[in-house]
Amino acid sequence: MVIPNGDCRRHSCHRSHHHDSRLRHRDRTFDHLAKQVINLDKKSKELCVENSNDKTVEDYSENDYKITVNLVDYEEENITVKTKYRALYINAEKDDDVYFEVRIVPEVANIYNATWDYSDDKLEITFPYKEREEYSSETCTLVIDETVNIVQKYSPNLDVRMRPGKKSVNDQNEDDKVNNVKN
Repeated sequence: MVIPNGDCRRHSCHRSHHHDSRLRHRDRTFDHLAKQVINLDKKSKELCVENSNDKTVEDYSENDYKITVNLVDYEEENITVKTKYRALYINAEKDDDVYFEVRIVPEVANIYNATWDYSDDKLEITFPYKEREEYSSETCTLVIDETVNIVQKYSPNLDVRMRPGKKSVNDQNEDDKVNNVKN
């Protein structure tokens, strides 16, 4: 079959050409996205190396995702922990020593209910996992929230219970006075 003037719009070669074009576009999109993810991971690794970070440990437990950082002799008031979307910012300062880290939090971690605690020279940041309803496999409906969230210092809820007939907390048995209840 001879195609006049090289025009193939009405012929099967057009479909083939169009299919090849879409495939090339998909490949370019894949390559572009892969390069961005790789560059993000490289940048995270650079930050880790720059800060000679042998202090941080990640833990995926049954109920939550935890990051533990060994910070010897820091003061709690000099520690800042915040998130923006899935980026976690940690900054701790003492005298001339500054600990700084930025890392990517897994998508299953609930950044809005994260807490941190500093005790025994360890900073522990805890992210409960998202509930199944919050975590959808439909990634195209994903809402990207760019709000900066200050991660709250962990403080246990105090449950003070008084027995009927007791006038004060001091009149109760030791076991009944104060119970620390974790979130």
